Amino acid sequence: MRCSLALAVVLMAIAPGAGVSLGQPAIPAPRAPGGAARIARPAPARDDILALADKYASRLGPELAGQDRQTVAAIEKTVEGGKRAGDIFFKQALDTAVSRLTLSLASARSLAGVTVASAYLVTQSGRNRRALNLFGTALHARKDGVEDAIAVFEYALALDPPARARSSTC
Repeated sequence: MRCSLALAVVLMAIAPGAGVSLGQPAIPAPRAPGGAARIARPAPARDDILALADKYASRLGPELAGQDRQTVAAIEKTVEGGKRAGDIFFKQALDTAVSRLTLSLASARSLAGVTVASAYLVTQSGRNRRALNLFGTALHARKDGVEDAIAVFEYALALDPPARARSSTC
């Protein structure tokens, strides 16, 4: 009840009059350029996301220099070592790499390095929601990657929709 009330207050603050008419949505449907309603598209497939990861890694990887190249190499080495050691160690290595890259992104280090490294993590574990979120965030921060970021986020959300609904909190 408290969550619903808070959501209603937020919606009314965002869109004045949003809760007044029960027959209309509180927030209008997104519109494509030209005013036409956007048609819902299916979530991207895993292969689509892996192709995006390969695209950014191959495009940005050769441009990396110095510290970025070393960081990506260290993350690859850590994840590969975790893979050889077994599933538990692989998951731990992946979690450590995602946390490290998240801090790099938050501290405004090289966006290209974070993009390449997060793309690598997605290619290693395309169902890891943290890696997908990091990759999507890195793409969104790039001016040329916004549409691709949306695809990554849609894929991550589509992995387990019932879990997303169960975990929503206020």
